[in-house]
Amino acid sequence: MKWRLLFFRENCRLLVKRNKRHPSLLLYILILTFCTQVVVAQTMSLHEQSIKPFVATLETGRLQQFKIIKRADFLRSAPLAENILMSWNAVVNREEEYGRISKYSQPIKNARQNPYEMEHVILYKEKNRFAGWPANFGIWSWGDEIVTGFFLGYHDDSRKTGHPILKSSPQVIRQARSRDGGKTWIIEKPGFLDENEKEKSPEVLQVAINFTHPDFAFLVRFESVYKGFSYFYYSYDRCRTWKGPFKLPGFNRPGIFGRTDYLVNSENDMHAFFTSAKDNGAEGWPIATRTTDGGKTWQFLGGIGQQPKDSGFSIMSSTVRLKSNSLLSIVRRKGISEDGAKRLWLESFLSPDNGYTWYKLEEPTINNNGNPPHMIRLKGGRIVLTYGHRDKPYGIRARISKDEGLTWGNEYILRNDGNSWDLGYTRTVQRSDGKLVTTYYFNVAGAKERHIAATIWDPEMVQPQ
Repeated sequence: MKWRLLFFRENCRLLVKRNKRHPSLLLYILILTFCTQVVVAQTMSLHEQSIKPFVATLETGRLQQFKIIKRADFLRSAPLAENILMSWNAVVNREEEYGRISKYSQPIKNARQNPYEMEHVILYKEKNRFAGWPANFGIWSWGDEIVTGFFLGYHDDSRKTGHPILKSSPQVIRQARSRDGGKTWIIEKPGFLDENEKEKSPEVLQVAINFTHPDFAFLVRFESVYKGFSYFYYSYDRCRTWKGPFKLPGFNRPGIFGRTDYLVNSENDMHAFFTSAKDNGAEGWPIATRTTDGGKTWQFLGGIGQQPKDSGFSIMSSTVRLKSNSLLSIVRRKGISEDGAKRLWLESFLSPDNGYTWYKLEEPTINNNGNPPHMIRLKGGRIVLTYGHRDKPYGIRARISKDEGLTWGNEYILRNDGNSWDLGYTRTVQRSDGKLVTTYYFNVAGAKERHIAATIWDPEMVQPQ
């Protein structure tokens, strides 16, 4: 600050010496000079206090020193930080440990029911059956043709806690297909299952995959939540037949718990995001990977956030690429709050360097009592986030961002008539007419069965606030 005052005094001396005959012009120049020095001082101070720690962090590639940066500050210093984190909200302070969050947003108490009629349809529902977890498979669409997958078993009437699916009876995989934008559905047996409902043993991929094929679909499966491996299938005919399975590498982790979350970059280039086991072998820690040779080899890029401590986990990512070419990923979290209570929520991360390093964002942080997120980018550029809500009133909810995830509108209730917490695992696609089809598993009052359902809704009727 001292050198800035000396600089201003020297400017004043020179101006007075050169402009003695024009006092009004002299006054104007003095005021302008003073204002300029104030702006420079503020910008330099901001740069020194808020930007340099991020520069050092990105250069070392390690999550060591974080400062909470307000959005307005980042906007003012955009020229200094344009290659770092754009105008994003802050990452978490380094004193806040994962699993012991000292500050987080509270659930929205006034989540609004949408002011227009939505259409709820049933994909699959049968007596005494348990159908669930579409997010464990994926969703794919080509205009108004949509395919999603789910598990199918029998309802366990004796089970009063957890998921009441009968463990002693076979659980099979099914996929549902709609050719009319989600209004009607047919149930199919996936082509990768044999006559005994079994999958083949994974093999090594020899021929590069064309990720840009117009009828391409990519499906990731896992062997075990903890220490197993994962594998993948791909299709060139809209999920009618599948090639595979092909084994994924272990990425030097105790286990890979893969689900379908990927971003196609070019013909043979794709990012994929999986959950890995933590160093102690427990569930779980999400990671970013990439293949540039059509899936024949894969590169580990980085872990999404720090490994959760103790019994906490971070799993089931959903990722979108932003216009800045950064990556935004939201994950399902479990941890312990400061009062010692178990907490289940959604947490968001940003990678400004294509997946190598990740920074925790303040928003969105959503307390939904344990259900995975799903994000898609709409044709008009907005980002839609959907998820199951496992607190009363049980149901399916959504939020929308119109500024690349920087801020998120109010929480909207797609439906709130769930009979228990055992629901959700949403997947969403956009139809050719712009409406969205959100699939999930659900249960309603008066019926014990878990069924697969979808909500058809218009995001243009929902305006973020």
